[in-house]
Amino acid sequence: MEQVEHRFEGCRAAAIDLGASSGRVIVGVIEDGQSLSLREVHRFENGLVRHGETLVWDMDKIVAQVEAGLVAAVEAGAKTCAIDTWGVDYGLVDSDGNLLGPVVGYRDARTEGLAAALLEDGTLADAYERTGIPPLDINTSVQIAAQIRDEGPLPMGAQILMVPDLITFLLTGDRGTEASIASTTQLVDVASKRQDVELLGRFGVDDAMVPVIRPLGSDAGEVRLGDHAGMRMVRACEHDTASAVASIGLEPGDAFISCGTWSLVGVARDTPLATPEALAAGLSNESGPDASTLLLANCTGLWIAQQLKIEMEESLGRGLTWQGVAEEVRASYASTFLFDTEDPSLARPGDMLGKLERLAREEGIEGDLGVATLFGSVYESLARQYAQVIERLQRVTGDPIERIRVIGGGSRNAVLCQMVADECGLPVIAGPAEASAVGNLLVQFCAHGAFCSLEDARRAVGSSLECGTYLPRAASDL
Repeated sequence: MEQVEHRFEGCRAAAIDLGASSGRVIVGVIEDGQSLSLREVHRFENGLVRHGETLVWDMDKIVAQVEAGLVAAVEAGAKTCAIDTWGVDYGLVDSDGNLLGPVVGYRDARTEGLAAALLEDGTLADAYERTGIPPLDINTSVQIAAQIRDEGPLPMGAQILMVPDLITFLLTGDRGTEASIASTTQLVDVASKRQDVELLGRFGVDDAMVPVIRPLGSDAGEVRLGDHAGMRMVRACEHDTASAVASIGLEPGDAFISCGTWSLVGVARDTPLATPEALAAGLSNESGPDASTLLLANCTGLWIAQQLKIEMEESLGRGLTWQGVAEEVRASYASTFLFDTEDPSLARPGDMLGKLERLAREEGIEGDLGVATLFGSVYESLARQYAQVIERLQRVTGDPIERIRVIGGGSRNAVLCQMVADECGLPVIAGPAEASAVGNLLVQFCAHGAFCSLEDARRAVGSSLECGTYLPRAASDL
């Protein structure tokens, strides 16, 4: 692609990368049209909080923290911003722009067992064929059904805004959505990538209650930041998995593991695969960058380790660092007990240490397990789960997988990455760690006109993104 140097002048953008455990605002700068530098200007903790008996997101705190980060980003010279977050959660906004009630989190118990009930009564009977998304309790569709069951019909004139769309609306006043985040709802037609009006109607949702799906890179208005005026908001891949995949150039034979609180294990395809075999394998079809479909499994990720770390710090009476944990595992871990990381009990907050100790006892392991054994077992069990998904992907698609790209925060975990290489028997390329933010920024730079396409952007800045390589070891070396 022919580039003109002046196109990069002032090419600074801010990525709002909001995860389930933390949020950050990162300013990216294109330097000389061939490298990307990142500067984190704001970081804050995030997590579900109790609202009575319900687990909700503290949207007032989240928006205030995002605004603080954007002020710092403007001061650092950023001209645009975009947001990516987790999927499935939503807020209701009335015609006057008021938020109607709390934003309930996907880990709340209100949907427990409801997906199966909706399958049985026929509501979701053909939903996989229509949307490419398996029936899961966390899905937006199921959450809407739970809200209507508990609170009655949705108010007339209300609009359903996914979390990134809600934050965009609160920052700019623009009501819209984007394909990747909309695809997580189980309410979007997998082929046309438009809202499935007939399926919406089964849940008592009028199509006016869901926003228009806007093109990637489109303008979402000026951010209202008081005296700090002039920043525009861009619609990047609003689902953090799609944004992470946007940061890397997947080659034929590549699979990806977007590894954070959740782990999304999948491949990028030109077309969806919503077959009975794909459903039986637990695979979702989500919209990705470059008009791709991400065929993936939504796995429990570092959530288990994150919760375990908090509880072990309390139990031990001292702080733990992730680097220190990794060193203990590397120095003394010997495979002790493996467990099913998709055990539903592990998805709920609370008593993670006790749950893992009970799983160990079921395998005949008694006594004090210690840091190395517990975290090592978590990492090895995650790697085993990833390997099972990789095998299912190959079986269902008929396409061999030859390499794994581990992206996101988990790519920093050298112990986990090596275990993934060993369990899968495949080379692992780890990084970038800030993959979601990088993909977010690249979309913005394309919107700026700095690059003609995401492919061009990745080619230009790829060498500036730090990655590591892990080769599978022979069993005798383990």
